[in-house]
Amino acid sequence: MTNQKTNNGINPVVAAVAGAVVGAGVAVAGAVALGDEKNRKKVMGYIGDVRDQVQSKISDAEEKLSKVAGSAQKSLHDKAKDSK
Repeated sequence: MTNQKTNNGINPVVAAVAGAVVGAGVAVAGAVALGDEKNRKKVMGYIGDVRDQVQSKISDAEEKLSKVAGSAQKSLHDKAKDSK
């Protein structure tokens, strides 16, 4: 097999193995952390907070989009009216 170095000098096989090792380490650490009841409750609380924030941002974005779409529609209607 040839030495497949990229422009930045990192061998893709080495990068893949390193990524797999890091991923496995994160999975083990997550399993250990979630094994504790207090930690599980904290994580669930954080997930709930993030979910609420995302829902709030989506609602805000939908509201802004609705206003912009309404304004654009009115503008197009006015332009069409003026062109007649």
